[in-house]
Amino acid sequence: MGFWKRCLAAAAATAAMVVLAPATAGRADVVTPATAGPIRTISYNVCGASACQSTLGLSAWTTAIKREITAWDADAVMLQELCIGQWVALRDNLPGYRAVWTSTVLEADGCRKWNADARFGLGVLVKTSSPVDRLVGNLSVPSGEENRSVLCARGAVDGRTTLACSTHLAQYIKPDNGTSQLMAYVGQWAGTSPVLIGADVNADSFTSSVVGPIRAGAAGTGRFAEVDENDRDHFSAECLAAGARECDTGEGTIAGGRKFDDIFVTSADFHTVRGDAVEPGLSDHRLLRGAASAEARPAG
Repeated sequence: MGFWKRCLAAAAATAAMVVLAPATAGRADVVTPATAGPIRTISYNVCGASACQSTLGLSAWTTAIKREITAWDADAVMLQELCIGQWVALRDNLPGYRAVWTSTVLEADGCRKWNADARFGLGVLVKTSSPVDRLVGNLSVPSGEENRSVLCARGAVDGRTTLACSTHLAQYIKPDNGTSQLMAYVGQWAGTSPVLIGADVNADSFTSSVVGPIRAGAAGTGRFAEVDENDRDHFSAECLAAGARECDTGEGTIAGGRKFDDIFVTSADFHTVRGDAVEPGLSDHRLLRGAASAEARPAG
């Protein structure tokens, strides 16, 4: 949620989307650094400026986040509610990564814990030695509400030019928390390149009106998968009863076991997705780790 409004007010849950499958659906996923697919991602709302911010100082906080990134061997890291002081510290302490940033709020008082510069926004880090393009799009929000944006880094991920994006959506962007606007930018910037999206969607992930536009994708990208969609340990009762293979529920990332955080990947470019939420104890959100293997699109 926005740092101005941290209450967990959300619309009543809607039924989870199900995808019917044969009765031999796979077991729950097991996600560890030793067993996960080779393309690794992280999405994390770090709560840099609010009452839920970490009690650690900047050096210890940076060490803790760096430990999560390097232990997972993450290829792309998408962060939300990130103060610029935190972003600078990560950028300077993660050799081998290219980092991009955008501010959504110019003066967030809580950010002064980390740096005199109080800007607050989004960050993306990509593990590559090559330059990356920084792409930013502002979402349309009602007057008086906190600004929201989408930030992407376009560069080499596992040898392929890939668009890696971070966004923090909002319930006051009607009718879908901003996902249609997000996907318009992604479609414009990605073309037919692989796409990774790390998002705090500010809604339960089975709310079809919110995740639907992301799942559907754009003309060039095709449909998207969510990394935790095949984890049967967290399937809804509806998905289990239907014998579903994928389900828009997943492991909880905020209080009450609710899943507000997602990593979406283009289905045409990645397969065998896996997801896992872990608790670094640095925010009111859990850190979401994703993994997948590369898929080659058919020629033509």
